[in-house]
Amino acid sequence: MGEVPGTCRSCSVLTAAESAREGVLPVSRDTGEDIARHYEPQLKRSFGAVGNAILTLSAMSPATTVFVYVSVLLFMVGTWSFPATIMAAFIAAGMGLVYAELGTAYPIAGGEYAIIGRVLGRGTGFVVFVILLLFYTLLIASFALGAGIQLQTIWSTIDPRMAGLILLVLAAGLAVLRVRTSWIVTTVMLALELVSIGIVSVMGFAHAHDPVGRLLVPKAFVPSGAAAPITWSVLLVGLTLAFFNMTGFNVSVLFSEETKKARQHIGRAVLLAVAVFVVIVTVPTAAALLGAPSLQ
Repeated sequence: MGEVPGTCRSCSVLTAAESAREGVLPVSRDTGEDIARHYEPQLKRSFGAVGNAILTLSAMSPATTVFVYVSVLLFMVGTWSFPATIMAAFIAAGMGLVYAELGTAYPIAGGEYAIIGRVLGRGTGFVVFVILLLFYTLLIASFALGAGIQLQTIWSTIDPRMAGLILLVLAAGLAVLRVRTSWIVTTVMLALELVSIGIVSVMGFAHAHDPVGRLLVPKAFVPSGAAAPITWSVLLVGLTLAFFNMTGFNVSVLFSEETKKARQHIGRAVLLAVAVFVVIVTVPTAAALLGAPSLQ
């Protein structure tokens, strides 16, 4: 068959090669998209792997995870919290590798729903989009309420629900700013979170009441103070909660289009975020268990 007039096969090959170097992805034929052959990035690339990881860690909210969710984990499963956290860290590392691979192959904005939409079709991508929309709505609300509860310990007359609502409004205002401006603000807030977690961890280890062996002996208690039996259901609940505390590193993929040299840096950003967050969660969990006078 002859070539279509006005086209150049060698030019098409050159364009595809240049697009690959720039991080432009060809649209999958399986999706049925024939409008355009290449995906053209619409956002400005503003930071590298470290900048992406900082935004990801900020979105994972270390302070909320440690002071709210880890507290729930300690209350529910006692000393099983630490082994469960270690096991969850290995699961998070495995999933981090998956997201690193996906983010490298598809460095586009949107994250999971955009990737799934390109691979499995727009209908499937839209379903994932709706699920993520509901999930993040509830997650952000729980973060805001948790922050409001923590503020109530400092200011006893404050309404935690109203404080959470105000925090949501402030966060929404920050989100509409340029990504670089948001990055500066979130970096400062992340530093404050890490300082507070570090202080709590140092205090826990400095006032340790038990040997390190306590961390490896599963023991839980009911609200009355009596020892609770460690059943398979308790172990699975602890592992589930611990893994939930580790999630959020997929946010790195959401910032693919804002990341310079995305094909090189997205994977590094995901794995860096996973590694740092595992330390952020594991260390204070151990400090709380060792520093508590009693778990009853």
